[in-house]
Amino acid sequence: MKARKKKIVYRAYKFYGKFYNQDFVNYVSSKSIEPITFNQATEQLFIQKETPMCLSKGNWLIENELPNGKSEFWVVESNIFSKTYKKVGENLYEKKAVTIDCVRFSELSEPGVKEIFKFMGVRPSSEMIRLALYERFIRINTLEGIEFLHLGQVLVKGVHGEFYPVPYEKFIQLYDIVK
Repeated sequence: MKARKKKIVYRAYKFYGKFYNQDFVNYVSSKSIEPITFNQATEQLFIQKETPMCLSKGNWLIENELPNGKSEFWVVESNIFSKTYKKVGENLYEKKAVTIDCVRFSELSEPGVKEIFKFMGVRPSSEMIRLALYERFIRINTLEGIEFLHLGQVLVKGVHGEFYPVPYEKFIQLYDIVK
């Protein structure tokens, strides 16, 4: 299926990594729903998600403010950011209405698992299928590392052919299905 990102405005910060900015790290740490650490030696900021995200020099940190006053943060590589976001104000960026391909992991069965692998362009071995059925998730190679696609989630193919899982409830909030 195809989907288009809804028009949502986020705060975004380009990370230059030239110097240690304690105020920026304190701000992110105080707002984040996930633990944040900063490695002063490598000048990298880490967000402790299910698969940790690393903010390195030149990339962007996106902030999604939540109703409880906290924020969810994620990292976007600079080349992807320039293709998918447009500036609409001071540190405010709107996700461009790009159309993406996606598939929902709707059936924990051999055909359901094969459908996901086919979507990724992977011809799975029988061992890969057995492992997915046994573990009840499919391992997905994302830009941030290995993530797990669980039953009911949506697998999105990004603008550079990268894959990432999205919980269905969040997918519905962020995307409109294109007929």
